[in-house]
Amino acid sequence: MKKLSFWPAVAALWLLLLGVALGSVSRRTHQAALKYYALVEKPPFSELSPGFVDVVTLGHRGVVDDALVFHALNYLMDIRLRQMDPAQVEATLKATTRLKPKIESLYMLGCLVLALELNRPESCEPMIMDGIGLFPDGWRLPVTLGTILFHNMKDDARAAIFYELAARSPDAPRFAKRLAIKLRDRSSMDLADLEAIIETLGPVLGEDAVRKFYLSGGGHK
Repeated sequence: MKKLSFWPAVAALWLLLLGVALGSVSRRTHQAALKYYALVEKPPFSELSPGFVDVVTLGHRGVVDDALVFHALNYLMDIRLRQMDPAQVEATLKATTRLKPKIESLYMLGCLVLALELNRPESCEPMIMDGIGLFPDGWRLPVTLGTILFHNMKDDARAAIFYELAARSPDAPRFAKRLAIKLRDRSSMDLADLEAIIETLGPVLGEDAVRKFYLSGGGHK
């Protein structure tokens, strides 16, 4: 009987959390209310700590993650987003990722919108790094960032390590390893550049792994 009584509480919690998210979104999707709200607003639960959210969801953290993604998609896919202040969009995304939602596509889409729609490719790396911390064995996030660094920021040296990180996954596309080596070998780094990369990426990617990758090639001085 105790086990059965647990599920109504979970269902009620689900409805409560979903209601908060839907209430936020519905204000923005109704045409008659367009002039009364800002397109980019604080995400649901953004003022709570990640630890507190974990506790109150009773092991059903996915409910909050879904609400956060639903909120983010509502404005990231809106055609009016280009009219917004990029800094405001970035701040809203940071408020979302601060809660560490475990939905990989959120980090990918946020990065791509910042880089391609709002011309803020430099804002991609912090967002993708947050995602990599949650999905360390995936290849999609490092490939996304590697591509932005390569194509949009012309930073071959940093792009190389993210393609290399992606290549560690058994499901990674074949081009990841080839491109990692190509970009590493053609980049021209001195030891100061190398140490700067190790300092910023080492804590997440592993200092020894980053150092070994770069020093095994011929692209440094």
